[in-house]
Amino acid sequence: MEVEPIPDLHVGETAAISLARECHAELLVIDETQGRKVAGDRGLTVTGTIGVLEAAAKRGLVRLEDEFERLKRMGFWVNPKLLDARLALFREGRHEPETAAGQDQESQQPEE
Repeated sequence: MEVEPIPDLHVGETAAISLARECHAELLVIDETQGRKVAGDRGLTVTGTIGVLEAAAKRGLVRLEDEFERLKRMGFWVNPKLLDARLALFREGRHEPETAAGQDQESQQPEE
């Protein structure tokens, strides 16, 4: 595998993007905002930890409330208000998974 050098991006995100492109991956799981943008610019569909948990909850594999609370307790990088907003949307059935290249729904911060 040849890793495309991407300035200002951590080596882990760079390698993940290169591998996803080489394998023609349907989905890349990446949390870092700049990495998500770069991946989307290269035509990759992305999700992050929140998207993975929402998909698992939709399938009945986890309780989203429990998993989001666990993220809050462990000091996960995301704003707790965003987790609360995503949980409210999920409960209302308005959660829509990321399906288009470069979508970055879960990194958006809710209004204060």
